[in-house]
Amino acid sequence: MKEPPHNRLTFKESMTEGKYLTTITKEDKIRYKKLSVEEKRKVLNDFNASTPQKDDKVSLFDYMKRTMLKHGLDEVTSITENAVLKNEPGKHIDSFMTRLSSFSTTKDGTTVFTYELINQNFVVIKILDEQLKQNKKIIEQNNEIISLLKQIANRGEM
Repeated sequence: MKEPPHNRLTFKESMTEGKYLTTITKEDKIRYKKLSVEEKRKVLNDFNASTPQKDDKVSLFDYMKRTMLKHGLDEVTSITENAVLKNEPGKHIDSFMTRLSSFSTTKDGTTVFTYELINQNFVVIKILDEQLKQNKKIIEQNNEIISLLKQIANRGEM
């Protein structure tokens, strides 16, 4: 592995530095800017060690939640959440560039068609998720009815 340059931070370290600088006060930023490159590396390594790392699948679902909210899927069941994660949809389903490309070139009708299919899929997901929620309610009601019938049967035996 290459040794990091001594006169500057690497690109990855600069990205971490940006995250770090958003978490500290103005006075701390002034002190941080006066540090040497090696001291900055130590501070950034400590910051990385103390920052919890997100799991890729969790962050993907967090991203997908924003897209799903746009399509009316605000509270999904765990079954639907697992189904979305297993299918691993692309991160750029609802991105600005995807929308721009669908309108910028009329030659590429497949992009518009694909986007319409994605919208239809979200409608189907919403319908199926609502069905799951209703099924859970029916199961709970059936369990209550069964317990009441058992109580009635026990009273009749007395």
